[in-house]
Amino acid sequence: SFGVGELEIALGDRRPLPRTRSDEPTRYEQEILVWFLRSNFPQPLRVEDVGSGVRQIILILAQMLLNPARIIGIEEPEMNLNPEWQIRLMSVFRELVGPEPGQVDQIFITSHSPEFESAEHFYDVTYRNGETRIERLPLDDRRKYFPILGMSEQNGEDLGPYLNSRGQIKLPQRVIDDLNLAPREPVFFYQDEDGHWRLRTKDELLALMETTESETEATNEDADNRIG
Repeated sequence: SFGVGELEIALGDRRPLPRTRSDEPTRYEQEILVWFLRSNFPQPLRVEDVGSGVRQIILILAQMLLNPARIIGIEEPEMNLNPEWQIRLMSVFRELVGPEPGQVDQIFITSHSPEFESAEHFYDVTYRNGETRIERLPLDDRRKYFPILGMSEQNGEDLGPYLNSRGQIKLPQRVIDDLNLAPREPVFFYQDEDGHWRLRTKDELLALMETTESETEATNEDADNRIG
């Protein structure tokens, strides 16, 4: 699923366990060896030689699959993972939820990444009169808690567009809706003849490039005709 290679596991030689006391007899356990096999690479790739993101994925999935718990909580799985691998890991999480053997009943995820957000619906959990109430609601109803989704009568739009410490700009929801942008869809900034910066979607930019190419071809054709 992640393009690293086929995962292989084996039991290695027995190794001594750390002693808690100097007079404690030596105890042994077998070492678990993990590596990747790749068709385009002659030697196995040891898990110690891959990046921290791959090792993190192996650790998370191993704990999930080898643990008898039916409900699992994971905190910030996006650490050390680029957006593409976050999407793949979220896809694996979805496949692991279900009634079949090897699957779990539910996965709770706390994350700052939009890749781990469930976009179908949300659960509104309240506690009133000594009772917990859980209600499944449409995604748009989250605006009463999270003004980032759009205009909120109480809080207004979440800070509006601003430049964060990583040099990124957050587009207001009204702009996203007006441009009909989908998650992870690129947008482009360009400077017009007056020196003002403008925003274009990918489709608009491609259309502009086609127009520019057509005008250039027409200009070159006129020049050739004059020379001829």
